[in-house]
Amino acid sequence: HTVLVVDDEPDIVLGLQDFLDHEGYQVSVAGTCAEALSQAHEHQYNVVLLDLGLPDGDGSSVLRTLQELRPQLPVIILTAYTSADRTVGSLTQGAFAYLTKPYNRDELRAVLQRAVGLQALAAKAEHAEHALSESEERFRSLVEAATDSIVLADHNGSIISWNRAASRLFGYTNEEVRGRPLTMLMPLRHRAAHERGLARITETGQSRLIGRLVELEGLRKDGSEFPIELSLATWKTDDAVFYSGIIRDITQRRLAEEILDRLRHLHEVILTQAGEGIYGLDAAGLTTFVNPIAARLLEYEPSELLEQPMHARLHHSRPDGSPYPAEDCPIYAALHDGLVHRVATDVFWRKDGTSVPVEYVSTPIVEKGVVAVVVFRDITERKEAERAVEESQERFRQLAEHIKEVFWITDPTKHRMIYISPGYEAVWGRSCESLYASPQSWMEAIHPDDRHRIQDAAVNRQSLGAYDEEYRILRPDGSLRWIWDRAFPIRDTSGAIYRIVGFAEDITDYKQVQESLRASEERLKYVIRGSNDGFWDGHVLPGQPWHSPFTPVWWSPRVREMLGYSEAEFPDILESWTSRLHPEDRDRVFQRLAACLEASTSQYDVEYRLLTKQGEYRWFHARAEVVQRDEQGHAVRMAGSLQCITDRNRAEEQLRLSEERLRMALIASEVGILDWDVRSGHLYSSAGVEALFGLAAGSFLGTYDAYIDAMYLEDRGAVMASIDQSLRDQASVNIRHRVVWPDGALHWLAWTGRIYRDAEGIATRVLGIVHETKGPI
Repeated sequence: HTVLVVDDEPDIVLGLQDFLDHEGYQVSVAGTCAEALSQAHEHQYNVVLLDLGLPDGDGSSVLRTLQELRPQLPVIILTAYTSADRTVGSLTQGAFAYLTKPYNRDELRAVLQRAVGLQALAAKAEHAEHALSESEERFRSLVEAATDSIVLADHNGSIISWNRAASRLFGYTNEEVRGRPLTMLMPLRHRAAHERGLARITETGQSRLIGRLVELEGLRKDGSEFPIELSLATWKTDDAVFYSGIIRDITQRRLAEEILDRLRHLHEVILTQAGEGIYGLDAAGLTTFVNPIAARLLEYEPSELLEQPMHARLHHSRPDGSPYPAEDCPIYAALHDGLVHRVATDVFWRKDGTSVPVEYVSTPIVEKGVVAVVVFRDITERKEAERAVEESQERFRQLAEHIKEVFWITDPTKHRMIYISPGYEAVWGRSCESLYASPQSWMEAIHPDDRHRIQDAAVNRQSLGAYDEEYRILRPDGSLRWIWDRAFPIRDTSGAIYRIVGFAEDITDYKQVQESLRASEERLKYVIRGSNDGFWDGHVLPGQPWHSPFTPVWWSPRVREMLGYSEAEFPDILESWTSRLHPEDRDRVFQRLAACLEASTSQYDVEYRLLTKQGEYRWFHARAEVVQRDEQGHAVRMAGSLQCITDRNRAEEQLRLSEERLRMALIASEVGILDWDVRSGHLYSSAGVEALFGLAAGSFLGTYDAYIDAMYLEDRGAVMASIDQSLRDQASVNIRHRVVWPDGALHWLAWTGRIYRDAEGIATRVLGIVHETKGPI
């Protein structure tokens, strides 16, 4: 706020400037009546501090002129004159207050605050009066110009008017719908609920849908159904009740959300569920991610391999020992030519210096040669991984390039654009190539008033998964567009963030309608976008601890819906939540809340159980952050979301129990599992195999030769001949042999296994079981 100080005493002026600067005011100074009036004509001040004794006249004349110029401007007399006629005279002439020198800083601070507040209220009242006079005409023009469909109905649910957008959306003319029931716009299955809702409003004045954003289906004139987003509002006159609805076709948004979910799921499957060793390379040949299988095979931790030059670490030489330059490596060729490179065998080096032969494929994951993925294992599993990667690439391209919204991927530092969909060119009006060349150029297009906020959010919130922003951009043709931008981090198996993925949508039409309708007489009300999550917003009462039962907390209707309570049963206070928190979760949750509120951390992310009205405890995932703190850094306001995760937790528990049952069944059956890599001679065996051979746990060497050596000597020749015959022309291995236990006793074992072959029919793998039997057949 701006203050004009009118005084000719240098010490007083200097003291006032120091005080007002400290209080956050912008200060101007005038030493004479003439200077004061000149500055008052040129600038708009929030308050004036006026001395009555000035070198070129009486300050009372300045007061009178200021009152004529700006009647609502607060003028505070601050003078050494203390006579009653001066005091009363100034106040009767319109002065806001009269203070004497030397002034009291606390008294001056309080008077200034009241004066600024009064001036602000007067300005708002003037603005509201002016806006009200234009409201009706603006309302009519904006409704017709709106791209969303707007429908008005009377208390009987009969349509009284709608805009051109609604006519285009549903296919009816104005004459065809005026006076007809709203039910003609909805499928038959929704009509009974609609009628009940109208009756409920008539009887009780309450509705579950008014003021909410809901998704359901609409019905066109041709009989086709389509998904819509609906916002309902109601207003009353002296004679009747009226309803308004804002309707948006969300067919494209539903498709975009489905595409994004598929991409996220596909990414998780490839990185965490694949059975092969997988790592990614950027254009410089450095690793961008390493999955646990790859790190385990090479005897590294995943974090040790991230951002490392894999050629120097793992690919030192050719099989004959000669140097293997990076430019000759097929892995790195994929970074530049965008082709899939398959290599039959090569040498990779473990952390301890030993080598392991592998078969691998190096595949570009996106176009333009930006990233390559290396998948390695035996040839059968390699081919399966190759197909999975190729399919994911094609799905990604098909999905990302056929949506009008902008899908983007960057590295965590925001210095490199990994991928940008073609929608960027349509929305930003700039080429994708320009963004690849200068990854920060998208930010240059942001409106100057929004740029600092978005720069801060991109740096600090995208990696937290909390980046959800709206901002304006200026396109090269000078047009302004509104953007809704969301982003979330992608982590590797060690939890480190290595990608930021986002989704930007042009919401200009929506924002224009939203901003225009907000200026009308609140006939149509907007609510925040609907969500399956519940939301809450709480603030601490002055002088009360945050955990007071009566701490005000606004609970969204979705919170009560998830728990089954009405608004009366679940009022807007903290006690509604704390009284239903599971006793075993209470201490842990309160500790998290206290840490966040006392400024040791700004984020609140916790899972706990709440008691529903049906008497069942259900699991919830809560996220929140402090949105306001006092001068001491203590939180005074906090807001967050609540998501029911009971079904997810139950599914995870069922999976754990299923795996445990399988393990117990294998132990109880006294059966061992054998998995033989024919080419390498490696033979994986379960713990049951050692027990069947009478060996101590952990003593089996894990090779085919070790298995043969463990047989009874007289059986080895026949068994090896039978196995060789099976590998040549049979589909399975079926052998019986004896083993000698440490106590000298002979035991008969049977090995039954399936033979897997490559494209040339050569046996590559035998997978089967071994168990004790009574003797030869």
